[in-house]
Amino acid sequence: MDESSVTGHVGAYGPLSKRCFATSSLKVAEASVNQASASLDKLSVDLDNARTLLARNVGTKDAVRALESSVSVAEAQLAAAQAQVDLAGSDLTQALPAERSAAEAAVESAQVALDKTEARSFTDGVVTQMAMSVGSPASQLIINPAMVMIPDRPEDAPLRVTAGFNQVGVDSG
Repeated sequence: MDESSVTGHVGAYGPLSKRCFATSSLKVAEASVNQASASLDKLSVDLDNARTLLARNVGTKDAVRALESSVSVAEAQLAAAQAQVDLAGSDLTQALPAERSAAEAAVESAQVALDKTEARSFTDGVVTQMAMSVGSPASQLIINPAMVMIPDRPEDAPLRVTAGFNQVGVDSG
């Protein structure tokens, strides 16, 4: 059995593609975290060096302020990158399974609806009247039957006839 039949792949935008996209998004977000972390580490070292130089009266306060600002920006970028990792992770662990469950429920609902399109009888017999056509819904109420069926009976069973007649006044004269 190939992977597409196992995962329910239905084309370019099917579940397999969404999973691949979510996995790729997670990898990109993780790379962004690594990049932001490395940038923050470098700026932190630069800030420490600038503070050391300022303490020795070699550096300037402006250089320290600029690096403090850069460190703050790098921390925000790291937090944003981590949020992207969390979002991509939730897509893989929550959104995609929920979409799959919804799709499976839709398939099950469609199967139930399809099963209701077949007329079945509890006994063998002859259908004498059919009040439905292909695609029309059948009523399950006895007051509005979709068909009338005369059930088969064994040869030795007595014949029972039920009939109804309109009452009409007859003139005897």
